[in-house]
Amino acid sequence: MGNASKNVNENNIPIVITLNKVKRIFSNVQKNMEFLFVLKGELKAIINNKNYKLSESDVLLINNGDIYELYGEEENIVLSMQIDNDFANNVMRGEQSLFLCNSSIDANENYNNIRKILSKIMYEYSIKKNRYDFKVMSLLYDLIYLLDMNFTIVEEYKMQTLEIKNSKHIERINNILAYIKQNYYKQISLQDVAAAQYLTPEYLSKFFKSHMNMTLLKYLNEYRLSQAVKELIRKDNSVTIVSMNNGFPNLAAFNKIFKEVYDTTPAEYRTQIRKKQEISNKDEKIELEITKVDYNQALEKLTQYVAHEEENYNKFPQNDLVKSVTVNADVDKIKQVTHSWRNLINLGYAQDGLRSDFQQQLTHIQNKI
Repeated sequence: MGNASKNVNENNIPIVITLNKVKRIFSNVQKNMEFLFVLKGELKAIINNKNYKLSESDVLLINNGDIYELYGEEENIVLSMQIDNDFANNVMRGEQSLFLCNSSIDANENYNNIRKILSKIMYEYSIKKNRYDFKVMSLLYDLIYLLDMNFTIVEEYKMQTLEIKNSKHIERINNILAYIKQNYYKQISLQDVAAAQYLTPEYLSKFFKSHMNMTLLKYLNEYRLSQAVKELIRKDNSVTIVSMNNGFPNLAAFNKIFKEVYDTTPAEYRTQIRKKQEISNKDEKIELEITKVDYNQALEKLTQYVAHEEENYNKFPQNDLVKSVTVNADVDKIKQVTHSWRNLINLGYAQDGLRSDFQQQLTHIQNKI
């Protein structure tokens, strides 16, 4: 999301935080993790074709790779905070976790903690005390820890089993899921996963289904599909290459599984998304998507979430510290971006060149040159 009154990404702090009045954000693909915190009014969000109505105090996290649209009433104030995707992946040790963080459909008690942290980060940016960047980074790590412990998609399965399964079972499930995340792009089988966990394939099959309410193959294919969809949207790789990159045995299998979930083929899905992006880029009304908010009113709303915490947060700074910048862009004067950086490719470590999938991709690229 763009900004209306305060856009901060300084001192190498990996976030951009803004206060906005949202009218409309056209269909877009989220390239980072973005929190939306409704301080006033209502906001309609469409995430991956699902509709959500956010009211005052609601918090929503848009995951990296999600396709989203936003519609707001005339009077609304929304705090937006984007977390740089590279930073988040490093903190999560490359696990690329997905989070279910949406207070409009979930009653998780930890939403209050998220509201407090977002409010405190905005406060620290506003007051800018000495070494405020240390405090912001501390709060950011608290936020990611809170997400990881309470809002990961896998956490749903944990919560379903905590009362009837012991900690050893939970640890085993986590190990199995971690193995899948690390190896999903390979041609792994039930036997491979079982061997990695020192279990027989028969025991693993029954164990996994009893705890996850689905077969291991179904979970593996769903995870592969979630990663493949991101690649389809973000990159120009052929559908065949996307299929290979994400562990599907062949293009036919990828098409079949994709159509079962999205009711269309991968190629058609990519075309639909690209068309939506083109429309959003060309639409003349895009200038109306975000407008100025009353900064002091927004900070007053934030105060209620942290004022009882510490004296430091009793009063946000007023508009003498606010710097506003208005930019008018002529959306009719556009030109194609020349992607000069695509002339280079990083294949990672030399040892990865021994992998068959790397060799296949490199051969494919060489044939295109």
